[in-house]
Amino acid sequence: MTGIDLDFRGFKFSYYNMYRRIHSCIGHSSIKYKYNNPQNFWGENININNISYNKIWKRFSTNTQITFLTYKMDNNSSIALTYINKGDRIYRYAASNDLIFEQNFNTAISGSSELISGFSIQKSGYLPLTGYLSNPFKTELYSPFSTITVVDTNFLPIGVKSGVFSNYSAFIQIYIKQKNLRFILGTRGDYHSRYGLNINPRIAILYKINKSNSLRLSGGFAYKTSTPSIEFETKG
Repeated sequence: MTGIDLDFRGFKFSYYNMYRRIHSCIGHSSIKYKYNNPQNFWGENININNISYNKIWKRFSTNTQITFLTYKMDNNSSIALTYINKGDRIYRYAASNDLIFEQNFNTAISGSSELISGFSIQKSGYLPLTGYLSNPFKTELYSPFSTITVVDTNFLPIGVKSGVFSNYSAFIQIYIKQKNLRFILGTRGDYHSRYGLNINPRIAILYKINKSNSLRLSGGFAYKTSTPSIEFETKG
């Protein structure tokens, strides 16, 4: 992994590039996967670009971030399967791009309470993990936020389709401190271009009995969409 961080008067720029590589059959059953070819590997490259701005006043602070995240598999990534007799290298590929804007606000209402709020906008494009290809994937076929279909060359006509989605979210949370009591109440809303609107509240209460003991009660909801690799469409 290589990277760089630059700071100047509240602005910060970060760049990181990471590459990892491992034999693709490690951890899999030898009944389905072959270990005989040392050229089979799983390679992944992750690239992160981030620019942020942070400003602090007496009772108010704000933080703005823009992030561009790129994920690409090495298109020579391959596996060997016992039930496919077409050589000892079967190729697979996946890629994704995420562009995220985040804005957070922190307001000190008093010495014992604060209000935190913010919103984010995300646009993502992805190509799920392909099926079993006889040749390395031609990376020029897929560009960020494009839509293509990659057909499995070993199990026709099965294939995967790339996609694009957007997510808009906003949250607000209040924190109150009163003697031995700590109280947090908040909620978050997400509007996903594919799954619609979701509202998820949460609450937490902590009471300090003494210096050594305390009671805590918390509860909340979360929202998580399915991963693109297991999505499917229904028609009609």
